Amino acid sequence: MKVASVKTRINLGVFVLCLAIVAAICIVVAGDEVSFFKRTQSYRSEFANTAGLVAGAPVRMGGVEVGRVAKIKIEPKGEGMVIGAELRIDSPYFELIRADASVTLDTQGLLGDKFVALNAGTATQPMPIGALIETKEVDGLNKVVEQSKAIMETVNNTTKKIDAFTENLPDSTSMKAVGTDFAASARAMRILMTRMSADDSVISALNDKQSKAMLKNSLASLESAAAHADSIAKKIDSGQGTLGALINDRTLYEDIRSMLGHIDRGKIARRVFIEAGSKETQGTSAPAIPKR
Repeated sequence: MKVASVKTRINLGVFVLCLAIVAAICIVVAGDEVSFFKRTQSYRSEFANTAGLVAGAPVRMGGVEVGRVAKIKIEPKGEGMVIGAELRIDSPYFELIRADASVTLDTQGLLGDKFVALNAGTATQPMPIGALIETKEVDGLNKVVEQSKAIMETVNNTTKKIDAFTENLPDSTSMKAVGTDFAASARAMRILMTRMSADDSVISALNDKQSKAMLKNSLASLESAAAHADSIAKKIDSGQGTLGALINDRTLYEDIRSMLGHIDRGKIARRVFIEAGSKETQGTSAPAIPKR
């Protein structure tokens, strides 16, 4: 009895263990983490920054999932380091990868989950198994975020400048007074234009053809008179004519002045003689002629 009981327990344990293994295999297969029935090939790629790419992330070609990222690790390269990723591509997709194939990092969903986008290429030669696939950097979400930050900073600076400008503007009362003055000026200008366009205004008179002709003739006469006066002034200034000689000849000026002086003295002497004659008739002695 004891031997049968031990055998039963052993069989039961083996059965439970097999069930557990089968269940684990089903779970793994259902999760699509491991493909037991697919033939795969591995390729390598190098990234400067994986930006959140993790092992197990899908590899897609034309939007179709063709494999997964097997592992990610940091590898030395020259004087620096790169992030190496092993890509496992399922059959028959790895047969489509050409020698000029390339990979890029892309995002999916609202949360921005990373995946590897595979471009199969167009070359005639296939990509060797385990070869390094060229990586092409594209503007991802981080680049967009950086550009958005720069735009927001520009908008913020512009807003600050607008605020500083509006602080220097006058208040509503001053603006209202300015508006009132502007309206009054507009009304005055409108009245002035109305008066200027009236039939009896000076502007209307100037618009008349007869008035224009009269004004033109008057201006011509004024120009002629001004030219004549200018000619006379030039002649006088150059010494032409009697007036020019009197103004420009100093000797003639002195002679005229002397002659006028003699005439003055003759008038004085004649007046003295007349006074002396009248006094003699009255029996008085004549006074001496004063010396000038």
